[in-house]
Amino acid sequence: MAETSPPADGPPPPGPTEPHVPEPSPAAAPDAPASPWTTRAGLDPAGRQRLARVQRLAKLLDSQFTVPGTSRTFGVDAVLGLVPGIGSSAGLVLSVGLIVQAIHAGARPVTVARMMGIAGVDALVGTIPVLGTVFDFVFKANERNSRVLASQALQPERTTKDSQRLVATTILAAIALVVLVLVLAVVGVVLLLRAVF
Repeated sequence: MAETSPPADGPPPPGPTEPHVPEPSPAAAPDAPASPWTTRAGLDPAGRQRLARVQRLAKLLDSQFTVPGTSRTFGVDAVLGLVPGIGSSAGLVLSVGLIVQAIHAGARPVTVARMMGIAGVDALVGTIPVLGTVFDFVFKANERNSRVLASQALQPERTTKDSQRLVATTILAAIALVVLVLVLAVVGVVLLLRAVF
């Protein structure tokens, strides 16, 4: 009796199989923008409007007008500084108004603190006759603050870190100054008591 062979068209013998490769999962969504008024391409339209409003106010206060025959500019702040008694106070009020606009534009607390420090230096020096007016021409505190705000809008993380360092340094310097004044006061009192008794 002849042996029968398996049919030629039968299933192939089992062999090694290819490893299963999972389908790639969709990419995770990137983190949200760090600033509430920016997109990945830069400032959004509303952010540009808010920043432009602050910049216009800063220009009015610091560089709206040009000294005839020169390239030097000045603004309302410098003009107010010429008014004895109330000039520096009025300039400070306008600078605070600009900072309020910056808060509405989305400035972070540490950036606001930095802007207030710049405005405070301007107001402090502004109380000195003549020197205060010259300082306004050169320092232009409001335009400095508008640049700080623009930097925060475009580079929020870097500006926040820079502002934190500056604010921390300012606080430490103020504490050191207070301690120094107290030490000098105590030494003065001791020397006075020794001189009297």
